Amino acid sequence: MGARISDESHLSLSFDCSNSIERVPLCTAPWALAAERIIGTVSRVANGRLQVSAENACLIFNLQGAVILRPGLSKIAIVPPRSIVFLRAGQSMAINAARGEHQALAIRWHVSAHPILERLVEESSVGSQKDRMVAVRATDPSFIGLEARAKSACKHGGGQAESIFMSVVYEALPYLLQSDNEFLLASLPPDLPEILRDLVGKVRDKPNGNWALKDASDYAGYSPFHFSRVFKASVGYGFHEYVDRCRTETAVKLLTTTEMPVDLVASNCGFGTTQGLRESVKEYLGLVPSELRSSLENAD
Repeated sequence: MGARISDESHLSLSFDCSNSIERVPLCTAPWALAAERIIGTVSRVANGRLQVSAENACLIFNLQGAVILRPGLSKIAIVPPRSIVFLRAGQSMAINAARGEHQALAIRWHVSAHPILERLVEESSVGSQKDRMVAVRATDPSFIGLEARAKSACKHGGGQAESIFMSVVYEALPYLLQSDNEFLLASLPPDLPEILRDLVGKVRDKPNGNWALKDASDYAGYSPFHFSRVFKASVGYGFHEYVDRCRTETAVKLLTTTEMPVDLVASNCGFGTTQGLRESVKEYLGLVPSELRSSLENAD
């Protein structure tokens, strides 16, 4: 018995196995805008289908849990936690939901009710992005306020909530449509001190390096204790976690864009063993390397 979410024909999400999925309406302005929270628990990786009607476009804040969208032949879009997704009207695509808890905030609007917004979509889509039907980017630290504003709208009712949700949509779309799809696990705040920015740049450029805490703190000119406190306060998580996120991010890109053997991916990205790679990918995405590659092989 499959799990399914649908709202008339506007948004439909179904999976091939039974999972606990709930839709919580937050705001509804008939034929203009609707917002809802989608909450689910996936016991094992689930294959499904995501459909958006020809009359509606959709913006989704993926707050918890990873999914993989498959919008076309040999194409996938990995959506980790803390990502924003834009789906143009008339979408139908395969979706894989990783095991674990899922939470998302979806904002849908009727395209004919918002012609100015549709013009914004067209004007924001440049170059190779012009005909793109799915746009994915990480919730960059500079856009944390945007996510917070979307969450705050849930506490309001009626026209106030609708106005807040629409302001979020207007601000998010240019951010999403002016660059390629982005897979990012190690995002950084825009105001990071220069010495830390230089250090994290080196880590990102060479994630397989021996990034000992003592060496990092010496580079930054701090004691290890003070460096750990400053780094976590600035970035949001510790230095070792940042290194692990960078390694995992690089590994996921290699797993999904090359045929490099998993053990070689692990070695090239700084993991001591393939088991270390497997555990990190599973920790951040709820998937293992073989499931990532399987999602690409099964792309529509």
